[in-house]
Amino acid sequence: MAGPISYFTGGDSKPSITRREWDKEIAGRLKTGDHKLNDREFSLVEQLVDAHMDSERYGERGSVNRKEAGEIISSLRKNREHQGMSEKQIAHVEKSLLAQL
Repeated sequence: MAGPISYFTGGDSKPSITRREWDKEIAGRLKTGDHKLNDREFSLVEQLVDAHMDSERYGERGSVNRKEAGEIISSLRKNREHQGMSEKQIAHVEKSLLAQL
């Protein structure tokens, strides 16, 4: 079985997550459920998303594409101990982002 990052390569899904989708759908998902994020954890994820939305590195400014979503998840996993997020919480973020792509 491939690792989690493989979810972010290729496929016939929509090209990106817009600011509106983040605000209206994903943000709410991250604050609910068994592995919901507290305010500090949510703020950290939101900062990563905002940084990608403000960048034109991979495409259109104001959105997060599949590659950028993968980088967000990779960053969370790489810095998990410092950020205090569990793997289940990171998986919750990953699932919420993937649901929009």
